[in-house]
Amino acid sequence: RRGDLTVEDIIPAGDLYDALDASDEPFSAEMAQQFEAARRLYDSRFRPLLLEQHGLTEHAADTDPAFRADDRIAKTLLLAALVPTVEALQGLDANHLVALNWGQGKGLFPGQEPSTVVQKLRTWASRVGELKLSDDLTNPTAAIQPTGIDLDAILDRARHNDAEGERRKLLREMLLAEFG
Repeated sequence: RRGDLTVEDIIPAGDLYDALDASDEPFSAEMAQQFEAARRLYDSRFRPLLLEQHGLTEHAADTDPAFRADDRIAKTLLLAALVPTVEALQGLDANHLVALNWGQGKGLFPGQEPSTVVQKLRTWASRVGELKLSDDLTNPTAAIQPTGIDLDAILDRARHNDAEGERRKLLREMLLAEFG
């Protein structure tokens, strides 16, 4: 970003994730493991989702302002998961995500940015299981819980067992076990 920043620019919080990702020296071995889990989550789930939503290729993504705005929001969430004790990144809701990435989220009308971010978070949470949202309908708190376990790979390997016959067999076994 050095080439396009001016003195007056506010640096979006999501850009800090990229600076940490480019660093070769983690603060500790535990932090290195956590960052690796966050990197895998970003590379395997968030980035492909954002590319799909914006209809972009990997090559065109970093020059698209709408993609970069969403990318920064996702990276802010990942950053919050990595450093949960940083007060500014605790309890991230749509209003805080907009404020931390000022000028990135665009609404149809000024002031509508948080509702746009809420819509994005709901869509992402439906596709990325590690993203959890609170029950607040207008301004939910969002948090990422990186597990380090690739659930998609496990589910893909077990998908052949998800057939009607297998379900009936399992139901029959469960009923027999219950009723003896």
